[in-house]
Amino acid sequence: MSEISSASFQLKFYSTAAPLQALLADLPIVSVPASLSRHGLTDVLAHLTSEARATSGASLPSLHFFIGQRLLRSTLAAAAQAVGALAEHDLPVQVEIAPNSPSLGENYSVADRLSAVTVDASSGDLIVGDYKGFVRRMGLDGVVRHTDATGNRQVSHIVATATFSLATTYSGTLVQLGVTQRGKGSSSAASSAPVVATFDNAAMAVAAGPDSVSAVGTSRGIVHFVSLREDETKGGAKRKRQVAEAPLLVGEETGTFRGHVGAPVGGIVWPVRDRLYTVGHDCTVRSLDPATLGQVSALTGHAPLGGLSYSLPAGLLYAGGPQRRVRSFDPRSGGRTAAVYTSHLDSVTSTATHPTSSTHFASASLDGTVKIWDARATVPLYTLRAHGGEAVTAIAWAGEASDALVSVGADGRVQVTRYALEAGATGGRRSAGGEGGEGGDDDDESASSASTTGSDDDDSDDDMSESE
Repeated sequence: MSEISSASFQLKFYSTAAPLQALLADLPIVSVPASLSRHGLTDVLAHLTSEARATSGASLPSLHFFIGQRLLRSTLAAAAQAVGALAEHDLPVQVEIAPNSPSLGENYSVADRLSAVTVDASSGDLIVGDYKGFVRRMGLDGVVRHTDATGNRQVSHIVATATFSLATTYSGTLVQLGVTQRGKGSSSAASSAPVVATFDNAAMAVAAGPDSVSAVGTSRGIVHFVSLREDETKGGAKRKRQVAEAPLLVGEETGTFRGHVGAPVGGIVWPVRDRLYTVGHDCTVRSLDPATLGQVSALTGHAPLGGLSYSLPAGLLYAGGPQRRVRSFDPRSGGRTAAVYTSHLDSVTSTATHPTSSTHFASASLDGTVKIWDARATVPLYTLRAHGGEAVTAIAWAGEASDALVSVGADGRVQVTRYALEAGATGGRRSAGGEGGEGGDDDDESASSASTTGSDDDDSDDDMSESE
């Protein structure tokens, strides 16, 4: 690092965004001496572009700067080292228009403690579960449209498809949601959720696959494959006449996978027809072939894992767990760790990848925070504190443009945070409590930091609390 720290660099700016190309073309190659390379340079670069803006009279939005596909939120020396730059090296700096800052939006009190949330993509509704076994379907406006009673145990996970919604519970059941009796369903009266399948142990996670097959992971490390079909028995026909919206389902177990050797399954995703991924408290990431129920690959040696999500645009898995870190994995390389992100101060309960962005994801933690990340950066972009310091138990992206991040917590509240990834508004980026700059070491345990594999960058992220 000392060799890099003593180097000077030549910075040349470029952008693929048409509004910025003309402005950046007027910027000369900037020589940065060694003394500055040991400090954060986002503010310096922003100052340079602001001078060019003053000269040209153009209006410039907030910017993000990248070196070697890495968002520059560290010292220039650290960024240069990460891309293998040497002394007197020319560094191309890519410039992008930054998204608007997130803003805390609607906040609703729903129950004593909330445990799970998902979004029904077909309707845009939120489906929220709590510790007492109730599941509520509600809009982003906070209006509860339907309530299901699943029993008296915690709802652990919820999944919604275009044709049905399911939830798993600590009672060891897989239940169907949203089956409303004619004349009796209302937002104030809970309907008893029909049980689709039962298991010997707590059901921890569920994923819906093709051909009406679902996978359920339990606290004993078993993944059960359940085929769903419409109930055509005499009793089912009678019940069908009493319902208004959804056909009643029954489940038949078609096979099991026992690769997690007795440790709880921490998460399941089924992103494509021929591949399913699981993580567990046995510190493994496993890739399964649903057709054969066989294991394709397994990666061991990590901490216990949970809160699994999958980025379809990037093809990466993200997982949390009790070790306070978010890890990303590349299943195309046998589950190799792509990056490790460290910033939370307690267990990471949930991750959520943005539906359309290949780089943005969010994480939630027992430390009472939600963090928004750009995977190209080594620190979170923003830290949100909107649950009064109580544990945040689950998160999901919502909204027609996936511009709302929904979090639920042990405070019993649903928080909607607005965060649009379109080009940012003109003018400076609103700071949400932190400086948002980069560089400098901080020995305070509460400081946010993160590292990708093989990197030692350090920084603090923008902070937003519910009092703002």
